[in-house]
Amino acid sequence: HSPIISCWTCFIYFQFTKNKLKTSPRLLIITIYFMNSVVNKIKREMKQKKACMLLYGNDEKQRNNDCNYVFRQESNFYYVTKYNYPDAKALITDDKFILFINKLSETEMRWNGRVPNEQKVLEQTGADQVHSLQDFDNKCRELLSGCNYMFCNLFSLNQCQYFEIKKTLSHVTTFESIKTILTPMRLIKSMDEIKQTRLATKTTKKAFSLVSSFLSKQSPKTSKKESDIDAMVIGTYISNQGCEGYRNIVACGNNATCLHYTMNNDFLKYGSL
Repeated sequence: HSPIISCWTCFIYFQFTKNKLKTSPRLLIITIYFMNSVVNKIKREMKQKKACMLLYGNDEKQRNNDCNYVFRQESNFYYVTKYNYPDAKALITDDKFILFINKLSETEMRWNGRVPNEQKVLEQTGADQVHSLQDFDNKCRELLSGCNYMFCNLFSLNQCQYFEIKKTLSHVTTFESIKTILTPMRLIKSMDEIKQTRLATKTTKKAFSLVSSFLSKQSPKTSKKESDIDAMVIGTYISNQGCEGYRNIVACGNNATCLHYTMNNDFLKYGSL
């Protein structure tokens, strides 16, 4: 449960896949640990603790009138479910993984785009069941009637979600943060996570190389702006089917002394950092 262990297990797993190490009981345990899904690990934890886990995905946030901000799923929800659409909930017990999703009407899909049907969601997430959000209250009462101990991202819920839990699951007496379970798990990266990290690093390197080439061609007469560099970086991410993890800081001269400078609209000064 430390970065050192994380690095060590990644190294061991890599060596195993290259057939450079003989199979040993310790290596076999590590390999099996990686092969089992995140949900199965949580199910074992729930069985051991006689508990259940409830996860809330993010909602869409309104920007203006009928326009929303670009949707980003809640990190822990995506880590567990791999479901990347708004207005979803996940319930995990010792033997079930159930997703509750927002089923859009044909009119809503014409406006916002189509979402996967139940069968697709089952295939993509590995869920045991998929239900409509409208079934959430009834299913929770049915499945959790004897559960008094729940792991939930309680402190990140909005007021409506908080009162929903208190109303639907009034019999639950003990709540604990999902971070108790998920934080140690997330320290050890799966092979897919390592692959994604390498892809992100490779894409970032492409963006920096493009910026470096651009800056090397500048002259005292150049009238480019920080926003030109910002556009190069974001464009590289988008063309590689990605996006920025955080807002870029592109700061020239004195702007670089502002730790969270994000205006990115000043002129580039030749010879400045």
